[in-house]
Amino acid sequence: MSLRRRHGQPFELAIVQADHPSMPAAYRKPAAGLLLSFEVEDVDASCGRLVRQERPPLVSDIRSENFGHWIILADPSAVVVDIIKPIPRSSQLAALYAADALPASSS
Repeated sequence: MSLRRRHGQPFELAIVQADHPSMPAAYRKPAAGLLLSFEVEDVDASCGRLVRQERPPLVSDIRSENFGHWIILADPSAVVVDIIKPIPRSSQLAALYAADALPASSS
């Protein structure tokens, strides 16, 4: 699977199978427990284009949650790829996250 940015600075992320000839021999091991997350402006368009071109296995359908609009795909090596458009947190939800992030005072 190859993800390529076409606008602005060029950038490409290629995810290849562990036994692919381009992979250095010392690293030809399957990945495990790896999630790559990509923030995009339009999940539906990005996913549609990727699915039409590469046909990766879908791990989840496109969905919207309180944190974003997203989908999860798997690459040929079973690396999980999350494509998301974050939704800004409400001030109430942000306050809950901030309260959880602060360590409890010991005094």
